[in-house]
Amino acid sequence: MAFNFYIKVFVYPKIIRVSKPFLSMKNLFYLIALAVAIQACNQPQNQNTATSNQIIVNGVADKAYNGQSVMLVNQSVTQRDTAEIVNGHFQIKMPFKQAADYRFYGYNQATNSNSETHYDVLVAQPGTIAIKADMANLEKSVVTGAPDNDLYQSFLKSDAEITQQIYRKLAEKYGKDYEKHFESADPLYKEVMAYYEKLASALNANKVEFVQKNANSFAALYMLQDKDGELDSVTRETLYNRLSNKYKQTPAARFVINKIRAENVTALGKPAPDFELADPSGKMVNLQSFRDKYVLLDFWASWCGVCREEKPNLIKTYQKFSDKGFTVLGISLDHKKDKANWLAAIHQDKLEWQQVADLHSPENKAAILYGVTSIPDNILVGPDGKIVAKHLTDENLNKKLQELLSAK
Repeated sequence: MAFNFYIKVFVYPKIIRVSKPFLSMKNLFYLIALAVAIQACNQPQNQNTATSNQIIVNGVADKAYNGQSVMLVNQSVTQRDTAEIVNGHFQIKMPFKQAADYRFYGYNQATNSNSETHYDVLVAQPGTIAIKADMANLEKSVVTGAPDNDLYQSFLKSDAEITQQIYRKLAEKYGKDYEKHFESADPLYKEVMAYYEKLASALNANKVEFVQKNANSFAALYMLQDKDGELDSVTRETLYNRLSNKYKQTPAARFVINKIRAENVTALGKPAPDFELADPSGKMVNLQSFRDKYVLLDFWASWCGVCREEKPNLIKTYQKFSDKGFTVLGISLDHKKDKANWLAAIHQDKLEWQQVADLHSPENKAAILYGVTSIPDNILVGPDGKIVAKHLTDENLNKKLQELLSAK
């Protein structure tokens, strides 16, 4: 049996007409299959759906912000992409490299160092994410389509609730102005601190529970990085070892591992790891050269407002004890592009002690060696090269030096 007809094969924008008398059934099926395949290939892809190795952020914002830019930044590799808000919508596309903390910025906030408002989004796998952006306050933005982000937000909510409970109990027992008792000179200081630490154990328990319940998630690993300063070294290492290996090749895991290693080698009483960095003239300075004095390793940066606000007090401490065997070694976490600002800050703040930097922030090798993840921070090293104290406030530094150098 044969047919005499034609078939239309739609290949936009043309129509191909195939005409042949006595077309066999076998060839008919072949042409139909070919037509279906060609048409499928020419279907436009859904521009709102991510591929297997891509992140797409589909966002909405108030139309009042039309024409403004938004930006998504992968914090671990400084990977970024921007988009313009058009008719209340925007879309950002980015290759997915690894699970990470992605920061969502309004353009002005991202480029103005004095305005760092952003919204953190944990992304553990490629896919499509939706953001309802609150451009007036990005921290109030709403994200959907990122399961690990949802998981971590639930943890932050429980953490905040426990913190508020602690504040309420302190106020009930010591009054609304309970914070005044946190000064070491206050008569109730020891009592209030002991009570606070008892209450704060609930925060630690919440972190432990979160990791135990979500050991296979990126959110659990990220919590160890994000809440780094709230965990003691033993708890941090114990929790890290409970995590699955799924995300242990990510930058977040390397951060936690470096912190664990640094704390193991910089415990009180252990020899301070030596390092060598350049001073402003380019001369190399190493820690070993300070072996005859107590030396405070002062980690700071020209862009760190809090660091610079504390400098007048440190200058007074330096002048008080410098002739008794005490000195300071300033270690800047400035970047190469900030070198001029670093040099200007040394001059403007009238810093009298030696200053060094490698200008590779945030990969400063001394900071990594000592596990410094935020500034200002400091470590006191004795004349024998051993670590005497860490994370000292101005008041505690003065007390410690008075105790150590009172006989001199």
